[in-house]
Amino acid sequence: MKIPYTMLLFVLLLWLTACEEKASNNNTVPVENTTEVFTQKDKQKQSVQNTTIQSQSTGTFTLNSTQNISLKLMLSKKALSIDSKDVPLVLLNICSKTSSACITQISSLSQLQKKYKKHLFIVSVWDKYTKKSDINTYQQYKKANYFISHDTNSTDNDNFISTLFASLQIDQHTKLPLNVIYKKGKYYSHFEGPAPIEMLYHNIQQAIQK
Repeated sequence: MKIPYTMLLFVLLLWLTACEEKASNNNTVPVENTTEVFTQKDKQKQSVQNTTIQSQSTGTFTLNSTQNISLKLMLSKKALSIDSKDVPLVLLNICSKTSSACITQISSLSQLQKKYKKHLFIVSVWDKYTKKSDINTYQQYKKANYFISHDTNSTDNDNFISTLFASLQIDQHTKLPLNVIYKKGKYYSHFEGPAPIEMLYHNIQQAIQK
């Protein structure tokens, strides 16, 4: 009896398939499980990043006012303490001559300090672009009644500003003024750029009432 040609082809294909599967099973390439290795590297990288952020957002600084009054401040992440000052609220005002809004805000901050003098202590820190003579002029015509820091012979102001930005994770190139409210040494809220002074008043009132 003759075997059909198609049947022979079918049997041949089955045999070839079986041989390929066997060869594939015998030559299996072991795959390394890299999940654990990646996770460990990721943890190490995250640890380094956290350490860097922590070191950049912590520090002790001595700021000097235009009246030669020194003020010692300590930043630790989002916490702030001021030596010899015991008030419920602190408002940090970061400014520069390059921002017209900073100059405009001086009168409003003076009114705010006067209204809440029992509850609030305002510290205004000006960067290296502002001359001491400029601040003296602002104080004279705007009648500033709060602590304004500027010291041309020290880098503490700029270091303090950089550390504050790092502690709040704010971009160093954000628009000024930057106003940060602390309640009992803990971060409460902040405003970036020329925000309406009414918003600042509202947050101060809310922080006092709570």
